[in-house]
Amino acid sequence: MKSSSPFPTSVLYARKVRRGAWGLLVMVHLLVAGVQGLSGQSLSDISDASLIGQLQRKLPNGLIGVRSELVELVQRTEGQPDQEPYLFLLGLSYQDEFAEGGNSTLLENAAEQYKAYIEKFPGGQRYDFVRFNLGGVYADLERPDEAIEQYDWLYRNSGSWTFRNQARDRMASLYISSDRAGEGVSLFQEIFAESSMDPELRSQAAAWLLQGYLALGQPEKILPYLRYLTGRFEAVYDPAFNITLLKSGDELFEKGEYDQAILLYSFVKSRAEIVDFYERRVSSLRADIRFLDPESESYLVIDSELKAAEARLAAVEAIREYDVDMRWRMARVYKETDRTWESLWAFIHLYEDYPEHEQVEDFLYTAYGEAVALGDDPMTEQLAKDYLANEGYDRFRAQVVLGLAQFYSRSDRLESLLALVEEYMEDSPNQRTVAQLMNVVGSFYVRLGEYASLRDYMDTMRSDLDGKEPSTQAVRYWLGLSDLLLADYPRASNTFRTFLEDYGENSIFYEDASYRYAITLFGEQKRGESEEQFAKFVRLFPNSSLRGEAELYLGDLKRDRGAFAEAAEHYRLVADHTENISFLSKATFSLSEVLEASGEPEQAVEVLQAYVDTYGEEGEISDAYFRMGMILGRMDRLGERFEIHGNAIRSLIGDRNRYAVDRLINVYVEDYQRYERSFNDSVALLDRMVEEDEFRRKFLTDRVYQYQYMQSAEGVYVDQSLANLLVRDRAFRSKIIETERPLDPKTMAPRSPIDSDVTREEALVELQVLRDEYAERVSSLEPYSPAALFEPILMEAEANGRLVPQMRAQMALDKLSDEPAELHFDLETLEVAPPAVLLWEAQKYEDSDPQTAITLYRNILRFHPWSDSVYEALLALGDLSVQIAEESGDPEDWAQALTYYNTVTERYAMKVRDAEPYLQKGMVLSQLGRDQDAIDTLGQVLRNPAWKGKDHAKAHLELGMAYRRENQLEEAHGFFERLIVAYGGYAEIVSWAYYYDLLTLEELGEEESVQQLLEEYRTRLSVMADTEAYQQIEEKYEL
Repeated sequence: MKSSSPFPTSVLYARKVRRGAWGLLVMVHLLVAGVQGLSGQSLSDISDASLIGQLQRKLPNGLIGVRSELVELVQRTEGQPDQEPYLFLLGLSYQDEFAEGGNSTLLENAAEQYKAYIEKFPGGQRYDFVRFNLGGVYADLERPDEAIEQYDWLYRNSGSWTFRNQARDRMASLYISSDRAGEGVSLFQEIFAESSMDPELRSQAAAWLLQGYLALGQPEKILPYLRYLTGRFEAVYDPAFNITLLKSGDELFEKGEYDQAILLYSFVKSRAEIVDFYERRVSSLRADIRFLDPESESYLVIDSELKAAEARLAAVEAIREYDVDMRWRMARVYKETDRTWESLWAFIHLYEDYPEHEQVEDFLYTAYGEAVALGDDPMTEQLAKDYLANEGYDRFRAQVVLGLAQFYSRSDRLESLLALVEEYMEDSPNQRTVAQLMNVVGSFYVRLGEYASLRDYMDTMRSDLDGKEPSTQAVRYWLGLSDLLLADYPRASNTFRTFLEDYGENSIFYEDASYRYAITLFGEQKRGESEEQFAKFVRLFPNSSLRGEAELYLGDLKRDRGAFAEAAEHYRLVADHTENISFLSKATFSLSEVLEASGEPEQAVEVLQAYVDTYGEEGEISDAYFRMGMILGRMDRLGERFEIHGNAIRSLIGDRNRYAVDRLINVYVEDYQRYERSFNDSVALLDRMVEEDEFRRKFLTDRVYQYQYMQSAEGVYVDQSLANLLVRDRAFRSKIIETERPLDPKTMAPRSPIDSDVTREEALVELQVLRDEYAERVSSLEPYSPAALFEPILMEAEANGRLVPQMRAQMALDKLSDEPAELHFDLETLEVAPPAVLLWEAQKYEDSDPQTAITLYRNILRFHPWSDSVYEALLALGDLSVQIAEESGDPEDWAQALTYYNTVTERYAMKVRDAEPYLQKGMVLSQLGRDQDAIDTLGQVLRNPAWKGKDHAKAHLELGMAYRRENQLEEAHGFFERLIVAYGGYAEIVSWAYYYDLLTLEELGEEESVQQLLEEYRTRLSVMADTEAYQQIEEKYEL
């Protein structure tokens, strides 16, 4: 690194020494006073006195002009003490000429003279001057080792304070400028140790040490010296030092030593700070030098410092502003070290403070990225808007708009998201970005469960995009998915089929669309096509994250067609392709069902037990225990069934969020009561058969009497196995029906008994054995009574203040009674209730206090949004809202009902068990005067093949009525007619179809068709006469 001085190093002190040499020349002048030089005479021919006089006269014009005289005098005084000043001045003359633009040969000549001086005059008056200037010569010749040797001698040996200090500074500067700062550390330490009384020097030494340790790769050693670099010392503002800090910081950054890098960057002075320092220093030095004698040593020192300060000021002013580079370096370190908060604000300030900088777009985008990383939502939004507001910023526009869209999605700000998408499509219609925006919008709607809104939005977008790709591709995918999630399987199937035909494997949605297409076929009940599509999906995407679910579907499809062994293999494969506990649970439960259906119930139980052992609390163990118990029950091991269910209930009843426990509780109570009633009724039947001969004989031989008994309250709950034995099992019946011996025609007495005859006593023995067996069953159930299970749980829960088990146990005990259940808990307490308890308690209020019932149902939505009870709660809320609306007639009440049915049919479309929610929704839409929407909703019922039968009949009737209100009479007639023809078994519905079709045909002016329809209706009066519509038709048409 070169010195920042405007003069060659050797000349700085040559100027000072030249003035000092005038004393010597005065002495020479006194010796030769009065002697005049001879013009034009050879120097070798003139006398010493004349030569010295000539030197005197020419010297004011500079040493270069008297070099010939000096050379002559050096030759003449060889070996004499008088040579000392001439040898010194001759060296200076070469340095002067070099300073005026000479070449390095002049410095070599100067060095030769100085070395001769040092050799000949070790005690010379100017010995230290010569050593110092020789060091400068070597420095200018870029021979730092030799220069340092001269300076080091002076530093160690000179008796002059000035020379020692100047040599020290020159030597230190050489270590720095020659990139050998590490070698100078020992010197720097010496200087630092000696500088305790000189703050300026201490700051300078600290700066040198910092550079030395950095050069040695020991940045950790600079820490003790940093505090000395904080004042207004020239060392701190030295441009070369600041450049060193920058470069060293960059080197440390590249090595990943970010903490040290940021430390060095923090000490770098800005250009403005350095300029300010040197402007003040130049001003101060100029003021100081005005009052000094130009011939004084102080003047020379100040003058030298002034020239150096002016040179540094000019140099700094000449360079471009680098403050932004410095701040960018620091911001970069903050970012690399994950100091995200500091990074964010560093880049924000860069963006705000340097709006015209060439990298301002990068600054803003980086700040935006840091705000995202921090999760600072307000800052994220503001920075994104700032970026998008600048039309000149384009490099990161796609990333920013997508990021902002995702932010709006996460924040549930639908309107802001849609507005952003609309604005982007108008201003920057990059179709790849538009496609990604469609994905963000689609995911948002799906997450909210607003599937109908998703379909409406994508329908609009498809029209707006007019085939532009790849955005249209994204829109078509989301259209198909919305139809699927709305359980509109025919539309979804058509959408995905055409999507795959048009895009195939070139689409990023190819994998997902292939899978969804298979599901739509499954929903359409096209089992063969669905199985084929799932199998194709597995072949095409063997490593797909959806493979596990596809195997689950394949298992279901194989099971439906009786291929149990193949189905089991698919269920077992699920665990190889997913870690999703929901899919793993479904696969395990389905496998247990297949094994049981295959005649391997014990293995089915083992599979379920292995599931419990493997997944424990993580798994759906309530459901697993439920299934295990049910299998044992079907194996006629009722004690084990109720025992395993009871143990599961005791263990899990306190976990509010383990919702499957409620099914265990409800089924436990219901099944126990069913079995108890069944076994008791079975014992009662057998008792009568044993005790009442006439009853026994009539029951066993009179099929009409038998049927009537089994359909009565006494017989309808008789155990089915017993009923089969008594009614259908010929082998058993042959043992209990007494043989009627025919009369002997001669004696008219019954013939004699034979071995094959069944006597009364034999029949009673068989029945008594059976009766005892069922009595034992009754006894074996008693230890598992719901009261025996739930009363202790309730008592313990009440004693310990455990509300959840208390509520569940109380619900179970309530269900044991046929009397209306009492209210046990207030609304505040019920806020901690499990959803099944809320359902149970809400039902108690439906008749007496509908608003409280609504509150409890809403609490299910509020506190348990992921439970299966949400579906039941929504249906109940819808029904209650309809009741309220029918009473009030207020459109707002109808709108509230619609909200609930919309949620059921949109968010829970794939869970809907029958068409009732859609039928109710259609009716509510009609009440709100939205018949066209009602028609669309009811049309979805007809498109679902799973709802054929009564639901389709209801939908036809509602559609016909909706078209009538729309005055589309032909369409209305078509639906009424199809209902009458295709669904004649549903008399109540068909009778209304006759009534409305008659009205429709009248309005169409089809009198002949009216009469024909009336005649047809008359032929069916035996069925229609008991319907509500019959009265309407009778009154109007006089049947």
